[in-house]
Amino acid sequence: MTKATSENSEMLQLALSALSQLSAQKQVEALSIQDYDIEEFCNSVLDKDDEHQITIIESLIRKKQSLDLIYEEFIPRVAERLGQLWDENEVSFVEVSIGVQRLQRLAHVYEQRYLGPLYLFANGPKILLILPGNETHTLGLITAAAIFRKNGTDPHLAIGFSDEELLNTLNNHDFKIVGISASCSNSFDEILRLQKLIRSQTDLTVPIVLGTNTENLTDNRAKLDVFDLVTSNPLEVIDLVSIDRKIIHQNQKVTDIN
Repeated sequence: MTKATSENSEMLQLALSALSQLSAQKQVEALSIQDYDIEEFCNSVLDKDDEHQITIIESLIRKKQSLDLIYEEFIPRVAERLGQLWDENEVSFVEVSIGVQRLQRLAHVYEQRYLGPLYLFANGPKILLILPGNETHTLGLITAAAIFRKNGTDPHLAIGFSDEELLNTLNNHDFKIVGISASCSNSFDEILRLQKLIRSQTDLTVPIVLGTNTENLTDNRAKLDVFDLVTSNPLEVIDLVSIDRKIIHQNQKVTDIN
């Protein structure tokens, strides 16, 4: 099987690395989802067998008695496995891209059940989640938003906003945290530009978080100190809401959970 072009390879990294924001978060029980469940589901995704996908998920829900495992562990692990299959040249770029799209659709289908009736109308601290215009896949950001909402915060999504739209949003809401989602080093210049723009419009006590797997930014680690937190774990971001502190930029700390 022939590898994708370098451009397509970069697009694939965008699609799969978006899920890295979720892959290291807390799990209800260790190794609660088995490898054979992941393999079976990956096969059904690549076979475009929607009915089998639903059957697998419903079976897991019945066995585990929790939809949290599906949203917080199963979907990220499936995305990770699809990426491994592509890296091993077992599946094509197109197949994996379609697979990620199907995962995004499933995330939408199960989001309401995952949140439950008590979480449908969030009124907690507001968090702004930004996907830069040069990032094309939203699965990680959307799934992270559901996790934020379930943990008592009120996430707002800014996907591909212009600078004017972003500034208007910042000025019209009292955000307690601003997060930027990144999945690849090619986006780093734009991420730094956005950080500077956001900081010019926010109080220094409002943390600006970079949501990424830092392995994707190996060549830029020295520049990460402009962010108040760098992590792939949404729950670490939520912890910042309860922290009452002034941000001292000279002592900013990068958190790498990988």
